[in-house]
Amino acid sequence: MAFPILSAPRSRQKTHSRRQRKRHQRVCKVEALETRRLLAAAVWNNVGQPFNVDGDAAGTVSPIDALLVINELNSSNYQDASGRLPRQLENPPGHFFDVSCDSYVTPLDALLVINHINSGGSSEGTAGIGVYPDLACSPQLLESS
Repeated sequence: MAFPILSAPRSRQKTHSRRQRKRHQRVCKVEALETRRLLAAAVWNNVGQPFNVDGDAAGTVSPIDALLVINELNSSNYQDASGRLPRQLENPPGHFFDVSCDSYVTPLDALLVINHINSGGSSEGTAGIGVYPDLACSPQLLESS
């Protein structure tokens, strides 16, 4: 016994062919986006290891860290006349001069590093922990900036 071959109704065939035409008519377009500038705050405190002024990859605290703070105190490369560090820089130096988290470079910053070295404190860093020990150290965006 032979079974007749059933075909789809004509209306369904027309719908299918319309869909195929629409698929072929679609064109991908690339839209040019406007340029954006990222505002980057100059972070002067090392969050993972505050005493690691030079920010070396090993995270070690050494006398060079205190020397960097002392050199900045003497030369004033980044600080203003009052000792305050700028909020933003185009090319930050990669050093973390603000050990005390007060937005200033002062002798206290060098003293904290020296005391940490003399106390035999851990020279190991805790980079990547993602915790800000003090909110004053975290970058802040102001409405006028």
